[in-house]
Amino acid sequence: MLWDVPWEAADCARLGLALFREACLLMGTQLDGTIGHVVDTPPMTPQWQTHPAKRQAVLEAAGFQLSRMTDRFDWHAPPDRAQTALGHSKNSEHEIVYRTMPEVGEAAFVDAIERVSRFTFDQYIVQERQAKGAAAQAEEMFRDLQRMAHQPKWWQLAYTRDAKLIGLLMPTVSPTYATIGYIGVLPEQRGNGYIHPLLRRATELLLAAGQTYIRADTDQQNKPMAHAFLRAGYRPFASRLEYSLVRSP
Repeated sequence: MLWDVPWEAADCARLGLALFREACLLMGTQLDGTIGHVVDTPPMTPQWQTHPAKRQAVLEAAGFQLSRMTDRFDWHAPPDRAQTALGHSKNSEHEIVYRTMPEVGEAAFVDAIERVSRFTFDQYIVQERQAKGAAAQAEEMFRDLQRMAHQPKWWQLAYTRDAKLIGLLMPTVSPTYATIGYIGVLPEQRGNGYIHPLLRRATELLLAAGQTYIRADTDQQNKPMAHAFLRAGYRPFASRLEYSLVRSP
């Protein structure tokens, strides 16, 4: 939702709150569930959200709660794209075996999401698991990602040579850019450096599909994932505050 008022005006908070409440009423006449809104710093297209502190104050006055703080990363294909072709991935360093969704089926992916999300640093996933239960949260996340553009063969589960699950990667494409979607390593497999070949794999799959610009978000508490993005050549370009308002019928 695009939302702006003359923030330099003395009564900007009152105007902003009135406008926001009216928008929520219009949205909520036939809507129950959760309404979300984000504030990005620095301001960027298409919202150009200047005066973030004033925006936050209005959101909180309207009953919105801060649900997550994320760091945003992006990646641009290098001039010589052949340097990062899929065939040159160093997956042999961990001898990882990848199996695509058509090979393993949807149920295996839902189960993997549930297992990867245990002990996650992502506060939104933690909240969703607590509110809905681990199985329901995993199923809902899978269906949400499934609605985004993707090729089934992009979604892959990673295994050790002795068939133990390591993690998963689920890259997608939005209307304006490609995204990492969801990626993660099982809690019992963490600390072995597996996230690096998995992230490289997801990046290369999108690159091989013709995507040259990729974005990814990670919870600010997820320092290992942020480190993995930096190591893979992703650039931090913004921070995001995610707000939510629960609507009842």
